[in-house]
Amino acid sequence: MGKINVVKRHQYADYLNVGTESAPDYVLMGAGFTAIDESPNAKSESVKYVNDVSASSSVVSYETQFSFEAEQIVDERAIAALYEVGRNHYTGSEAEFDYIRAELWNAVHDYKKTSDTSVSAGKTYFTRSGSAGAYIYTKVEEPKTADIATYYEDGAKNTYQARKFTVSAEVSKVSGENKMSLSGNLNAVGDPVLGTFNTETKTFTKGA
Repeated sequence: MGKINVVKRHQYADYLNVGTESAPDYVLMGAGFTAIDESPNAKSESVKYVNDVSASSSVVSYETQFSFEAEQIVDERAIAALYEVGRNHYTGSEAEFDYIRAELWNAVHDYKKTSDTSVSAGKTYFTRSGSAGAYIYTKVEEPKTADIATYYEDGAKNTYQARKFTVSAEVSKVSGENKMSLSGNLNAVGDPVLGTFNTETKTFTKGA
């Protein structure tokens, strides 16, 4: 049996848009958050046909929900935005956010021949081997200008498969003794949008 590669929690990256739809400002839901758990909550229906002994069941919808728990850290903008929803009793669109869940183990790549004529300090280069349809790109540990013509760059660095949700923030509890915390749910509104997210530029791109 080969090495078992199990996805770890830190390989999910969660971002909340604390800006607007026209001028998004995605901030990482990291420091302060002690839990963000996804529950797809699939709903199914079953039917039994007259010529069958057993019923048939199929999934017909989802009621996706992300439960969260967070310490109330003042300078964390995602936490502050969620707290404000509960504090001010926002409802409807005032309680809604765009929310990104990126999969950091599921990187997107776009390798292209470098246009550099000499090695650029700090830049990552790759070599290519294999045949069309099954190319393998390997990181060059010590780039050399003499070999620059054979190098490739990854035009999609820091880009990962992701889903974009519109969520309604439900803040159910603000409590604590020494440290205050808040908890609740991010309830999905409609269907997720599949695409990619760049963790450097904080940009979501809808899939084809």
